[in-house]
Amino acid sequence: MLPMPLATESLAMLAEILTFIDVETLVCNSVTLSLASGASVYDTLYIEAAKMVGCPMITSDSRLVRKMAGRAEADILLQLRQL
Repeated sequence: MLPMPLATESLAMLAEILTFIDVETLVCNSVTLSLASGASVYDTLYIEAAKMVGCPMITSDSRLVRKMAGRAEADILLQLRQL
């Protein structure tokens, strides 16, 4: 068990590096993207989360990349084989 001062300091450091996202917005955007693209909600949750935190999403799912082709979300998808 961590001593309380160390636990408090560790939590403060963790809060500095974590990015919190609004779950309601994430789910709503994901369902909308899923319906528009034909991709699964499971996949679009990851796409929307990446978009919300401003980072690329790396995937080996070429079918997902094809479904996102021509959409703004395609810009954040990176295929693993391209790295």
